[in-house]
Amino acid sequence: MKRKTGDGYYDVPPHAQDDKKKHIEISLGMACNNKCIFCLNVGPRKIVPFEQVRKEAAEYAGAGYNSIGLIGGDPTVYPRISELGRQIKAMGYKHIHMISNGRRFSDIEFLDELIEAGFNRFSVSIHSHLPEVEDKLTQRPGSHAQKIQGLKNLVRRSREGAFRERVPINIVMHKLNIDNLAASVRFFSDIGITDMRLLIIRPEGYALQHFDLLVPRLTRVRERLPAVIRAAHLRKLKVMIDPPPYCLFYDIPGFNRMVARDYLDYVISDAPDRAVRETFSWNEYRLKQKVKDPGCNNCCFNGICEGVWTGYVKVFGFDEFVPVTDEMLSDIPAPGATGKTE
Repeated sequence: MKRKTGDGYYDVPPHAQDDKKKHIEISLGMACNNKCIFCLNVGPRKIVPFEQVRKEAAEYAGAGYNSIGLIGGDPTVYPRISELGRQIKAMGYKHIHMISNGRRFSDIEFLDELIEAGFNRFSVSIHSHLPEVEDKLTQRPGSHAQKIQGLKNLVRRSREGAFRERVPINIVMHKLNIDNLAASVRFFSDIGITDMRLLIIRPEGYALQHFDLLVPRLTRVRERLPAVIRAAHLRKLKVMIDPPPYCLFYDIPGFNRMVARDYLDYVISDAPDRAVRETFSWNEYRLKQKVKDPGCNNCCFNGICEGVWTGYVKVFGFDEFVPVTDEMLSDIPAPGATGKTE
């Protein structure tokens, strides 16, 4: 297995020896039981052979990795998924994570089979609490009901101690859900969800084909976010957001604590730009898909801001984004300040 970096290829990604959790993500292919209208995967929905995945997982186990994530597509439709879980567990992995749309978790016997096989962390992608929105996005009538039942089953098994991890959900923000995100926080909190991750829609793949329907201005996302933060605070629900352009969000109370910084690094998958299997750095790849305006060099957040998805800028440009100066920062009230004078 080769790792690609700016310096060439290496047999196995190097990690610090004192890293307690060494994590690798492995793609099982693009087979899925949804056909989401914002999916990035527009190519063939092929399945990676079982023996190839097993060999890749074994190689990293031998290199000291103790955490693995299986991604797709959707892992729940992968043939012999339970057998794969059992073999991965036997390799010594302590953390076995699955990212899924959650529909098949509605079958609690299937879920129990996965847990028994060794899977002990589940993340579910669901993008609205409203059935009419979710089913429109997935193009699968009834998928919302299956996902909600799947989440309830996961929460139930987690509370019973079948696995220790909490159940996080991933929500892609788009025009069809942006005005109801605070309501989504309340809804998912009511069914036992305590962790939510918000992702800014990436205008590529099918999302680019449905750009006008799905892609909101980021200023609109910024307008809606404070209500989401308030709702999450009241429900004691942890909300993270994938790094947006800081200049639009920096002055929202609580924003800095929300920015996700726990990105996975290495992914074994078909290369994003050509049909070969390789290990690449997701962090490096992601940054190459974003762009900055020359004016960003004058922003005090330039060193930590990733920029904006290239596909977004191609349509909307940079007019929304104004470099933040030290003077602008000094105008933000301190936490707890009322702005009143005695």
